[in-house]
Amino acid sequence: MIGVEVEVVNSPEAVLDSVADGINPAMARAALRAANYAGGAIAEVITERFSGGRGNLARSFLPAKFIERSGGQVSAGALSDLIYADIQDQGGDILPKTVSKLAIPLPGSSRARRMWPRDWPRGKLFAFTSRRGNRILGERRGRGPRARLVIHYVLKPMVRILGKNYIAEAKERSATKVNEIFTEAIQESINRGVRNA
Repeated sequence: MIGVEVEVVNSPEAVLDSVADGINPAMARAALRAANYAGGAIAEVITERFSGGRGNLARSFLPAKFIERSGGQVSAGALSDLIYADIQDQGGDILPKTVSKLAIPLPGSSRARRMWPRDWPRGKLFAFTSRRGNRILGERRGRGPRARLVIHYVLKPMVRILGKNYIAEAKERSATKVNEIFTEAIQESINRGVRNA
């Protein structure tokens, strides 16, 4: 007789058991790699969508961390612990918690972008009402008739932030690569299990 003979060295059950033993560590590594890739995609989208830079927000998603490992399941995530990360993504209203109004830095004030009103020397800032009825925090520079007013903040009882939806876009951008990472991990586990069986 002529042909090809396929010989099974171990029983199919032994091969499957060997594959199953290697799948959890491989999937844990894949979850961490995928989360790191997604974190990079989030940082990239933040950098593109936010003017004036959002370095702290972008960096807060890296590196990825294991979230949970129990009952045979593993999960990893690119998560941010910054309190404003969610509202920057989803949008919403920001209300003051400890004061009556929020101090919003004005674009022309470079010092206001680096300092909050409480960081200024006592008595340096003063509040007044503008012609339009807005409460303003500013400082007087100089003395006498040559003194000039420098406006740093506008005071608001509430601020509505429009969401940037950077998480959804990052998920969309990284979906193909994340699937590739898991496919490679499964294939690697199968190959290793077959070799070890």
